[in-house]
Formats: sequence, structure tokens, C-alpha cells
Amino acid sequence: MIGGKAGIINMHIGDARDPFHPLHDIVANSRMGYKQFVPTHCNRNDYILQYTKEYGKKDIWILLPVRIPIIWMKKLSPLWL
Repeated sequence: MIGGKAGIINMHIGDARDPFHPLHDIVANSRMGYKQFVPTHCNRNDYILQYTKEYGKKDIWILLPVRIPIIWMKKLSPLWL
């Protein structure tokens, strides 16, 4: 950014039907890139999770908070993405 540093921005994803639209607009209309944003709470519902899968293909970070008991974590597969 201005000082030549990364300037990482955590971006809370809301419940909009196209949750990444504002982020795509920012990247398209500025010198900021996707790697400067870290979307959070991307698993808050099924349709946002679907957008997140496509967004994640851009080789960037996303945050998926987990609220499951530790006992159940052994049964889950990380292959859903």
C-alpha cells in the first residue's frame, strides 16, 4: 500500500446473497489485490460457503471459525473444500 507494506484487512462476511461482490469491486477499482483481504466467518451459511469455495481457488487465505466439540472433530473430513 502507501508505505510498501502488506496492509492486511480482515473482512467479516455478512449474509448478502453475493457476499464477495464488494471485495471484487475494490480489487477491480483500486491497486489493492485479493491477498490483502482475509474474509472471515465464511461458513456462516450454505450459500456463502459455496461462494467461499470459488473465492478460495484464488490461492488466498480465508477464515472458517469452528464451533464443534473436539470429540466430533475426529469424524470430520477436511475434503469438503
